Amino acid sequence: MIKKIKKKFKDLYKKYGWKIAVAIFFYYLIRDVLLYIVLPWFIATRFMD
Repeated sequence: MIKKIKKKFKDLYKKYGWKIAVAIFFYYLIRDVLLYIVLPWFIATRFMD
């Protein structure tokens, strides 16, 4: 199972190169900003009023 995942990742890397790494980085950056900054800020402002 792990070998299949590694092979698929290598194939993606061969096809798209560094762009896949940048896409993964931005995906996690956006997700984490929404989860850990925007969502708590939104909830806090709703309950503080």
